[in-house]
Amino acid sequence: MISFIKTTHNVVSLDFQLSYLHIMQLTGTSWPYSIKKADMIELPAAQLSHGKILNWSAFSETLQKLVQKLRIKGCVAYASLPSHLVHIQRVLLPKDLNDQEIEAAIYNEVQRSMPHQVEKLTLDYHTLPSQDTRYQSIQFAIAKEDYIAQLISTIKRASLKLKVIDIDVYALKRALFFTLPQLQHEAVIGIIYSLANFSSLIIFNQAQLIFHERWDNKNYEDSVQIKNKMELYQTMHAVIPLQHVIVCSEYIEIDLLQSIFPSITFYFPQLDQKLDDDKNRANHFWIALGLSLREKVIW
Repeated sequence: MISFIKTTHNVVSLDFQLSYLHIMQLTGTSWPYSIKKADMIELPAAQLSHGKILNWSAFSETLQKLVQKLRIKGCVAYASLPSHLVHIQRVLLPKDLNDQEIEAAIYNEVQRSMPHQVEKLTLDYHTLPSQDTRYQSIQFAIAKEDYIAQLISTIKRASLKLKVIDIDVYALKRALFFTLPQLQHEAVIGIIYSLANFSSLIIFNQAQLIFHERWDNKNYEDSVQIKNKMELYQTMHAVIPLQHVIVCSEYIEIDLLQSIFPSITFYFPQLDQKLDDDKNRANHFWIALGLSLREKVIW
């Protein structure tokens, strides 16, 4: 079971995955907090597909009705942004640059690496830990400005007080690390995350996302796919072997993976007893939980 950090709550988290909107509300005035509400709604493909909102007018109407139904009007809201709608990259820049110069250098790198990008972009970045005295490692995320602006206005129109938009893989990592705090200081952590018809292998070191592969699992051949992706990672990053993997999936043959990767320890976190009665349903809420646990904006 999970224990929550002490923070100021009545927070509502909104997570968009596949054609589902996931909503979670934590409650309480002191540690530990509990899950007050958790609901998932499948929306028509014309409104939401692969986590991307396609019909803003219809989605706005759906969200407003849902806020009224759940009686969460006026709550602080944290929203997810699917990682496939974001470009995440790292650049090495001189340490003596100010904020404006860093942003200019990042935009120059974006223009170099994405020369055909014509839509306006929104940018956020942070500095990674480094021993270098002359250069700093900057990890940045860019997304389409128009999409972000529409997401902000739609959530505010539903009478929620939007505080943070967070990339889904970072919210997932946050939730799992609070569930398994003993892993927070490990050099490299892998996460296997599966929902109805897609799976991801996500690998972080202590500072950043270093590997992310997402694939269609509608044929339920997850174990073979994961084996291939993990072997790809081991080939690309032989000097930083993967020793710990958190599994949020009901579709994989874990005995097979353990026999193929005997040096890796696999973990199977639980979210909440009410949700865990249906394991597949519980897996839907990890990102929503990670959003609720966030107070300070990183991305």
